[in-house]
Amino acid sequence: RVSNIIDTKITGEVNVASLQIPAEKTLHQSIARAQIDVAANMQSKNYGAVLDCIGTLRQDVAALFEAVMVNDPEPELKKQRHLLLGQVRNLVEEIADFSAFQA
Repeated sequence: RVSNIIDTKITGEVNVASLQIPAEKTLHQSIARAQIDVAANMQSKNYGAVLDCIGTLRQDVAALFEAVMVNDPEPELKKQRHLLLGQVRNLVEEIADFSAFQA
């Protein structure tokens, strides 16, 4: 779902100060933790733990989709939300390319 919605032309870094909705802030914090945990577990080749780390993001991504309109008409909100979801996608792509499973 994340890969389907992201506009790949949107680039840059997440501006943490612009995150106002609790679901945005929570997802940002979860991504930061998952990035650290994924890196550590990849280095130690603990692939089961890597998948568990990625799995922890599911609830926060779902909460973001419930709380906000990702493609908000306000350009800066849209950009920040796409950048957040882009971080999730990038983290997942460090593990595997799931695009082959898409119809």
